[in-house]
Amino acid sequence: MRSVNEWVAYLEKREFPVLRHTAVEVARLARRADKVRPAEVAKVILHDPMLTVRVLKLANRPRSSHFESEITTVENAVVVIGITPLFQQLSRLSIIEDLLQGEPRSLDAVLHAFSAAFHAAYLARDWAILRKDIQSEEVYVAGLLHDFARLVMGCMAPEEMRQVRRLQRKEGVGDVEAETRVFGFPLSSLQEVLAKDWRLPDLTLSLMDPKNAERPRTRQVLIAMDVVRRGRRGWYDEKFEADYEALAELLCISPDEAAAVVHVDCAVAARGWRRYGVPPLAAWLPLEPGEWPEEAEEEEPGEKARAMEPSKNGASSSTARGERPARHHGVPHPEALQRSMSEIAAHSDGTLNLHDMLSLVMQGMREGIGLDRVVFALMAPDRKWVRAKYVVGAAADSPLRHFAFSMESPNLFARLMEKVQGIWVNEGNRAQLGGLLGSDLVAMTEGQDFFAMSVYVHDKPVGLFYADRMDSDEPLDEKSYREFKGLALLGARGLAHLAKR
Repeated sequence: MRSVNEWVAYLEKREFPVLRHTAVEVARLARRADKVRPAEVAKVILHDPMLTVRVLKLANRPRSSHFESEITTVENAVVVIGITPLFQQLSRLSIIEDLLQGEPRSLDAVLHAFSAAFHAAYLARDWAILRKDIQSEEVYVAGLLHDFARLVMGCMAPEEMRQVRRLQRKEGVGDVEAETRVFGFPLSSLQEVLAKDWRLPDLTLSLMDPKNAERPRTRQVLIAMDVVRRGRRGWYDEKFEADYEALAELLCISPDEAAAVVHVDCAVAARGWRRYGVPPLAAWLPLEPGEWPEEAEEEEPGEKARAMEPSKNGASSSTARGERPARHHGVPHPEALQRSMSEIAAHSDGTLNLHDMLSLVMQGMREGIGLDRVVFALMAPDRKWVRAKYVVGAAADSPLRHFAFSMESPNLFARLMEKVQGIWVNEGNRAQLGGLLGSDLVAMTEGQDFFAMSVYVHDKPVGLFYADRMDSDEPLDEKSYREFKGLALLGARGLAHLAKR
């Protein structure tokens, strides 16, 4: 059994492997090295923890001046090393998939670990951006490398790590005990020595250290790690509440809004799942603990195309020729919700028009969450009225088809438009909110319990989502409300990219 120092000496002689996708991207950039920008190179490196460690190690090796500050971001590391010299260093990369070709379970474990590291890093960086942190990449790097010793050993000591996983699975022991029984020490001890030996930035290490949990930037990283660990086991663990409350405190929002931010971030991060070749964290986003859901039946040809046909009043509707829509009975379909979220995230770069983006959002609300009637109301150019632009699930004669409200009236929906916020109107608060609804809005919503959420683009209100279960015996619930808000926020991000075009 090797000691910590013996493992350090062993690893120092080995070339760290990278993902095949990373090697392909590096080779592609190297072919036009004279035209590539440091940010482009950094973007590729930052998806691969092993290459990130290697580049930071190169950039922070001793240089001629003793007064130079440590390099804490990969983009700065690329500048310090130089693009051409860096590509020369990376001309012959070892590939993880080749190294572990004969050990499929070890390879699968490594790919899952890499994917989890990326998701934690993405979450931490997005929250840093929301906190207006101008050095958000530092937080990203800390999230990506939080468990880098485990990532290294997964590649370089697959047999030992397989024993660790076996102890965890069969005996239910924790990381520290399992690692100590196999290696003779916890891998956190190895990580401390490697970090010092490789001269990883002190700032990065401080952002990973639980001893600094009272610092907001460190707390972001630690919350992100907790979310990722729990998320792989299902998204409705009660322990998530503490994570959402901690994040809400950091971002100065409500815990419900924090949950929606987490879910949206995970859906957007899932766009890069092919890089790792394993299901992303968001694949389990809609699922509660229990049996794996059956695959959804294929849609009938043209079903999606009919989902939002123009209605006579200019809005779009799911009813053709005036017939009442088919009942959904409030039954959510998690796989449909995930499909919608993945499609929205994949096209949140402005590649869809307004109609198609909103179609995906509203389809997710209807089929995924099990909401019967969904409206997207758009702010008028004079910003005095908000009127239904798209309506799905409402009968041709339903007052909801004419959903509209004045921004100059002190009604509930106008108040919602004051900031990004949602509301769930139900029996518990209807008496309190009744005065804000007014007879016109009560008539439009036909006395239903409903969800509503304002939509902002570039800090300006642009519209509102409304949804209810008019045709269902199933009541609205907390889970559906969170998913509704998550889809609304994800749709808003897509609309923000449309506004840039």
